[in-house]
Amino acid sequence: MQSLQQHSRRRLSFRSVAFTLVVLFWGLALCLIFPASASAHAGILDANPTGTLDTSTLFGFLAIALADVGVAFWVGAQLWRVFVLQLIKEEHTEQRTILRHMEQRFDRSFSVPLLLLIFVANIGVLVGHGQFGLLWLIQQAIVLLALVAVVVTTRLAKGSEQTSSEGAAWICFILGLGLLCVMALSGAGANAQPFSVLADLLYLLAVSLWIGGTFYLSLIYLPVLDGYTTSVQTHSLLSILQHYSTLAFTGIGLLVVSGLLNATVHNDSWDQLIATVYGRTLLITIVLFFLLLLVSVSTIFILRPRLAKRYAQYQMASESPADGVEVHEKSKTSTASQTNVLEQHVGQHSKQLSTILRWEPVVGVMILLCTGLLSVFSGTLQSAVVPTAPASQQPAAASNPYIAHLQTKDKLYNITLKIDPNQFGINTFTATVYDSHGKNVPTAGISASLYLTMLDMDMGTQEVTLRPDKTGSFSTQDELSMEGHWELKLNVQTADAKLHSVTVDFKTPTS
Repeated sequence: MQSLQQHSRRRLSFRSVAFTLVVLFWGLALCLIFPASASAHAGILDANPTGTLDTSTLFGFLAIALADVGVAFWVGAQLWRVFVLQLIKEEHTEQRTILRHMEQRFDRSFSVPLLLLIFVANIGVLVGHGQFGLLWLIQQAIVLLALVAVVVTTRLAKGSEQTSSEGAAWICFILGLGLLCVMALSGAGANAQPFSVLADLLYLLAVSLWIGGTFYLSLIYLPVLDGYTTSVQTHSLLSILQHYSTLAFTGIGLLVVSGLLNATVHNDSWDQLIATVYGRTLLITIVLFFLLLLVSVSTIFILRPRLAKRYAQYQMASESPADGVEVHEKSKTSTASQTNVLEQHVGQHSKQLSTILRWEPVVGVMILLCTGLLSVFSGTLQSAVVPTAPASQQPAAASNPYIAHLQTKDKLYNITLKIDPNQFGINTFTATVYDSHGKNVPTAGISASLYLTMLDMDMGTQEVTLRPDKTGSFSTQDELSMEGHWELKLNVQTADAKLHSVTVDFKTPTS
């Protein structure tokens, strides 16, 4: 009884320490990400509206984070079912009962709530970002199809010891891959470069393989395993980890590749890692990635081999003597004592490994939260190209493009304006519109036009109509009829017929 109380106290102490460390980590992380958050009401961050965590931004962040967690867990479970459980069923027939209980636990307690969470969270993303379109509808349709498939197979298996068929598992697996593809296409990078879409797809697949796998391991597999003896737990744990490690390291490799692609697409300079909210959040994400990588590597290459060695010794000690071999009573006692000691060691190592596996998803959730912040604050990368001088006084070097990051007068949209090459003659005018969360606003249903006025002499006002281009921006070519000081007014009319305008002064340098 006393040892049980000591174990309970140690377990409570471990959880308290772990919880404290998590709180301290996020406190430090938020201080690094938002160094001026304590003075936000004083207007320190007003120059960069996409860098503030206001109510609407927080709502969008929570919606994105919940959708990411739900998708990672549900798709990760489908990957487990196809690539882990099916192989173990074929190789270890004695574990079929454990595997059946795992599948039943997920199907009956987690699958439907996760799909509903994804569906509702996507509605929250729509409300927070206002990006309604065909891809969003396809994404919701896939979630509903998966929900119908899960409900039907669960009802067919209700009241029996059967689980969903292998065919139903493959259907859910295909729907999960389709969901990842549509999410990658509907991401912010879909309007920019194909590499951005590929990077998003690889990232989503990596998160499902690795972080989603840790969710399944911790919340589905380990609770089922608690009802079995130490020997059965250890044997099952060793065989499960042997197969899951392949999935995990595949996810790690894909995460590295997608991270390099995303860094190439989104970051223009190393200064953005410190100068922008996006960059500071990315640094925190990288730290968490290496922390989870360290835990995974130590689990696979240190703790699991140590447990396997102890379990092999326990199996050898517990084997019965061959028939016809006489064993003295003293030897029997010694062997039994040695077996008990080895069994205790196996139990200790198994509990240690299980405890670490239970806490891995905590780091995974932190990574997904940071990913939500990266999505919300992607627009802050644009602010890094804004010159330090006020927008109305920004001069451009001779024959260099004029670039400015501006905010409409009603503070509902942010606009990146580019005039290339900003010299006498024909120039390309490009305007990219972002919402208050830094998300690229689709060009469908939106019109844009600008008005140029020469301030050095009275030449009237020149109207230029911008048209949507393939990059998700508005652009056109027109002439700057002379060098000097110009005023530019940009009007953006949204689908609700409301006009949003911004005015800026710029100089076309003399040759």
